[in-house]
Amino acid sequence: MKKVLGYLKEKKPERVTGFMAGAKEFFAWAKANFDELSFYTGQNYDMENLIVISHYKNETDEAPTFLYLMDGLKSYKV
Repeated sequence: MKKVLGYLKEKKPERVTGFMAGAKEFFAWAKANFDELSFYTGQNYDMENLIVISHYKNETDEAPTFLYLMDGLKSYKV
C-alpha cells in the first residue's frame, strides 16, 4: 500500500483521494473477514511488492475469488 500510494502521489495525484478512500473500505472489510482470506506472494516471497488475496464469496463457490489492488498492477501488451 505504501509503495502504491507513493507512486500515485508522484505519477497520478488525481487518484490519491480515491485510492485512500478505497483502501480504508478494503481494510475494514479485510479485518472483518480475515479468517476467511488466503494470502499469496510471488516465488521470491517479496511481501513488499505483491500480495494476492483470495476468498470464497459464499459456501457454494467451487473456486475462490482473487483480489488485486488495481492501482498497483502494471499492464503489458503482448
